[in-house]
Amino acid sequence: MVKLISWNIARRAKAWRCLPDSGCDIALLQEATAPPADIMDRVECGPSHWNTAGAGTNRAWRSAIVRLSDRVRVEWLDPKSIEDAMPGELAVSRPGTLDAAIVTPESGDPLTVISLYGAWEIPHTGLKSSWIYADA
Repeated sequence: MVKLISWNIARRAKAWRCLPDSGCDIALLQEATAPPADIMDRVECGPSHWNTAGAGTNRAWRSAIVRLSDRVRVEWLDPKSIEDAMPGELAVSRPGTLDAAIVTPESGDPLTVISLYGAWEIPHTGLKSSWIYADA
């Protein structure tokens, strides 16, 4: 059995400090900034950059899959932008919004896990608009 948590940590460093002692094997995080220095040796993260692509914005966070225990082995998939992905690679429309990995428990079959975050967008219109939508 794999214990996991899915959590939009909303760029809060304090949330990272709860994860190592949660009893979970895997964390599926959204709006995650890079782990604080004092947590780095207690968690293992995938290879993606700690930002979400977006025109004219500084989104210094991303979706992330984090290994929290030695009870699982994790093979991170490396999402690539659609224009950079080769056949057979994981292509995403907006890097940073999706992270994926194959998780193999000590006993049992591997499973694919995905952490996804739909970034909020403002529609392009000729009129002023106050509504937003999720890029999903």
